[in-house]
Amino acid sequence: MMSGKQQGDFVFSTPELTHRLELILHLLEYSNHLIIVKGEHESGKTMLFRQLGRADETNLLIRNLTLDTHLSRNDIYKIIVDGDANQETNISEDDLKQWLSRCQGKQQVPSLLLDGIDILSDQQLSELFELIKQANEQTVLRICLFCEPEFIDRLSDLDVIQKESQSLHIIEMPLLSAKQTEQYIH
Repeated sequence: MMSGKQQGDFVFSTPELTHRLELILHLLEYSNHLIIVKGEHESGKTMLFRQLGRADETNLLIRNLTLDTHLSRNDIYKIIVDGDANQETNISEDDLKQWLSRCQGKQQVPSLLLDGIDILSDQQLSELFELIKQANEQTVLRICLFCEPEFIDRLSDLDVIQKESQSLHIIEMPLLSAKQTEQYIH
């Protein structure tokens, strides 16, 4: 079940992981739900995050971002628009909205996958959800968050989530079974 090495990562695929990968891709393309992938430490969330970033879907423009506490709003805009936060450009909110409108005109669905969302402060989370809300007022921006299970409790405390609780889709990452762990090791 081990496939080739890609970008330094071995990809160990299980039927459960494949199912979740397909479900997330489907939700990103056809649903307006905020997708949350939760799982215990070492459950494979980051591996799934990386696999999704390599997915070759016709209508999806997938952007991966591993979060850190020093990330600025402009960094997030750069990732969404350019796919690279390291570029020395400034992207305004208007630039982002224009880019999202062009994507919509081309029938493309921009999707932002955020790994490590747990490290953000409540203020940073509120700002992120405000950005998502603004981006989705006239256009489409799909979001998928990767987090530890405890993060769901933090989300319930934020007003943004309470107002839109019906628009969450939570996907649980199961730990590998004993047999799967043995296969992974071999």
